[in-house]
Amino acid sequence: MKLSKNLTLFEFTHAGSGKKFTAECQHILTVDQTAHAIDLARHCFQPIRDYINLFYGTGIGKPEIPLFLVSGFRCLRLNNQVEGARNSYHMKAQAIDIRCIVNKILRNDLILEAIKVLQIPFTELILEYGTIKNPLWFHIALDENNICHSVKRATFVKNKKVIQHLLTW
Repeated sequence: MKLSKNLTLFEFTHAGSGKKFTAECQHILTVDQTAHAIDLARHCFQPIRDYINLFYGTGIGKPEIPLFLVSGFRCLRLNNQVEGARNSYHMKAQAIDIRCIVNKILRNDLILEAIKVLQIPFTELILEYGTIKNPLWFHIALDENNICHSVKRATFVKNKKVIQHLLTW
């Protein structure tokens, strides 16, 4: 099933689980979770991908620039295995973690540019590790009943994940 032009339900439910973590519940979404996944794909993922390709990618002889999924949907068991937040938007199929690599170079700054220019709706945007201008990946959560544009940054302090609120726009 396609959630959007360039994102399938299979990708969304398999991203980030890898071989290290497995859970038989991982690939079964409720009707509500499926609806959330479609909203997230159509309002966040696809517009960001289309923007990046319009301005930085496709053209004569240029390949498409994909967005790489770090994590999509997580069932409770998988969320516990990866030590996700107790109330993770991933468990509701309302969050996606993505990164952009162009010519083997991390270009997550392009994701941030797309979010700003297109005014992508989101509940929370977390710049995960790396630098503020170019984090290792972006966590984008969308709860359509709570669009508050909260921007946060995740870092490690003494081997513990710390999330700091940066701003709300």
